[in-house]
Amino acid sequence: MKGKITALIKKDLLDVLRDPKVYIGFLLPLAIFAAFGFISAVTAPPSSVPLNVYVSKNWSLFDSYLYSQGVTITNQPYNSDVVIKFYNNSNFITFNVTFNMKDINQIYYAKAEALNYILNGFRAYYRNYLLEKIGVVNYKVISNPVNYSFVTNINNVTYSLNPLYIFEMTQIEEFVAPTILFALCIGMSEMAATLITVEQEEKTFEVLLSMPLKRYYILTSKIISSFIISILSSMFYLIGLIIFSNEYLSLLGGVKTGPVFSVNDLILLVFIVLLIISTVFSSSLGILIGLLSKDLRIANVYLGIITVPILIPTLFFISGGSLSYVSGPFKVLLLLLPPTYPIEVTRAFITRYLTGYWILGIVVGLAETAFILYIASLIINGVNLKLKIRKEVKNYQKS
Repeated sequence: MKGKITALIKKDLLDVLRDPKVYIGFLLPLAIFAAFGFISAVTAPPSSVPLNVYVSKNWSLFDSYLYSQGVTITNQPYNSDVVIKFYNNSNFITFNVTFNMKDINQIYYAKAEALNYILNGFRAYYRNYLLEKIGVVNYKVISNPVNYSFVTNINNVTYSLNPLYIFEMTQIEEFVAPTILFALCIGMSEMAATLITVEQEEKTFEVLLSMPLKRYYILTSKIISSFIISILSSMFYLIGLIIFSNEYLSLLGGVKTGPVFSVNDLILLVFIVLLIISTVFSSSLGILIGLLSKDLRIANVYLGIITVPILIPTLFFISGGSLSYVSGPFKVLLLLLPPTYPIEVTRAFITRYLTGYWILGIVVGLAETAFILYIASLIINGVNLKLKIRKEVKNYQKS
């Protein structure tokens, strides 16, 4: 009995591992974790950033403290990272702080963190100064001698919020948009590959090709079918993420996010167009995989490969990355991946400023999708040619 079980186990293992393509699946975790580690390093906040501050008037105590923290005091308010105005009222200081940024990325996040660290530190520094130089004063002054009011300016759009709070709120968008896109792209590629592979396994694909149908019709029907099914399944992801967002905001005090999430019609239209292009691109990859696979087992291996190029932009943006501060081959790679662009556009939901990347995204997405579908049509023509040859051989044998 033991020998029979061993023989069956050996047979199953050989059956699974006989195709060398299966070994690709074993190597995928290495590629995924390597990509995750690289992206985490690229998107990590810098350990130190220059902080340029403009102060509305001279105050030796405040100026010396800023210098001690490595801050550069500038005389150009419009080109500085921070503009600070302060008012002195019986030792109680009121600061009006304006934080300027052109984008939402880790460099500005690091500057916002440095600013908050410095301002909080000055509150304690000034309290100690009052106690040492003046002695006992009003308890309210000693407990909180400095009050800060923040304005965050993003491309001439102002929010009466601490910049760190802006980043905290945008983490929801940076999580929601990539996650939904990832689910859509993977779902569409899997569905398209399954539709083709199942037909090949059941030999109905040959019947389909024998019908007087244009290859364009066949490919289009597969894309639309996978799109509809994926949209329906992804609705549950969307509902779950909305619930998560509401719960997350309730932890922050139930703050209304209307001004931050508001978009104009053009930004919303561009986002929808790029989202559709990205998902259709993923569906075309799934069709190509289905045509190259003999069965679902091989199709699942190839689908794992597709996960990597879709996962790269997803991890990049979830980690707080931005196209504005990456360069070199990695940026080229991101620009060649259509899923990059709809996620990049989501930043315009806050900045209300569309960069020119969306135009490149439409061109790249349509061009790559057309190329993949062209390769798929060549494969279909090759399959059709094999069917014709097989039919002629059968007719010759009968005669």
